[in-house]
Amino acid sequence: MTVCTVRAARAVAFAFALFCTAALPLSAFTPIGSVWDRYYEALALRGDIERPFMTIRQASRNTWDHPGPEVSHPWQDLTPPTRSVAETQNLQLQSLGIESFSSYNSRYASGGNDGAMWQGRGFNTRLRGGVAAEWTPSGSADWSDHGASLTLYPEFWAAQNRSFTLVDPDDITGTSSLFGDPDFGYYTRHMDLPQRFGDDPLYELGWGESELRYDYRRFTAGFGNQALWLGPGRQNALVLSDNAGGFPKLDIGLRKTQTRFGDVEAIGFWGRLTPSDYFDTSNYDDHNYYGGLAAAYSPPFWRQFTLGFNKVAITQWNNLDYDAIVQQFRLENAGYPGDGGQLASVTGDW
Repeated sequence: MTVCTVRAARAVAFAFALFCTAALPLSAFTPIGSVWDRYYEALALRGDIERPFMTIRQASRNTWDHPGPEVSHPWQDLTPPTRSVAETQNLQLQSLGIESFSSYNSRYASGGNDGAMWQGRGFNTRLRGGVAAEWTPSGSADWSDHGASLTLYPEFWAAQNRSFTLVDPDDITGTSSLFGDPDFGYYTRHMDLPQRFGDDPLYELGWGESELRYDYRRFTAGFGNQALWLGPGRQNALVLSDNAGGFPKLDIGLRKTQTRFGDVEAIGFWGRLTPSDYFDTSNYDDHNYYGGLAAAYSPPFWRQFTLGFNKVAITQWNNLDYDAIVQQFRLENAGYPGDGGQLASVTGDW
């Protein structure tokens, strides 16, 4: 996460506080962890609607269908709006609505699974929204059958970032403070995870859930910044979640597909990570290559059960070559930061 500091963020944060917490997304575009995403997940657990994904989640796969009038639920009178700004035979431009979120931490920094936003001590706020353009060739019955889409969904967040007592790294690691950082609270020099980002208020404007995507039937390919969640966990995804902001990446995969042999979905992705401004990279490259793959399968005789496999690989960007690009398809682990490191999980969801 890269953050910029400016004292004027107090005034900016106060201005955005005027927006109440609200969510007006399209049912076909639902960012991970948004108000509607959590609500649809609750309805899916009740059996009212079906999940549009199996274990691979990103905004472009979170195409929840709003329940029809035959389903009784608490928000049945509150329908997510679908607002077409312009439409021709081949092109449709839509508004994706605006979502505002604010929090206040009275004693110390606290927050998780909140994307690029960092919720420090004091007041925190986020505003995101955008538009989507969808193109399909003439004669196609459905744009998702064959077509391209461009989503612009940036986000702005700000944090008051009041001071609080940091945990001494020595109390956690039991080693010399040379391995930590008492100024920002780093427990180790090998992980970009400070307890606090400097002494000033923070603000950041980023790409959010923006991306360019092409679909051919159930096959999909995209390039953009959308967050990616791998696995069935709802608090801890083990391998990859939206606990930090999305990163630029290329992904190719298969959306949730029903066949007579069972349900299946898959994804492979290749991306680039950037460290925060507070991470000492003197012994490391300024960027890392990060790639991964995931797949899920439900047997035809037990579609309520999903077996998943997730694997990610990381190496320094200056070591990028063919071997690094296909590293996530191999089992050996030569060790980071040389030839890279790997992490995998096998999951079951019933």
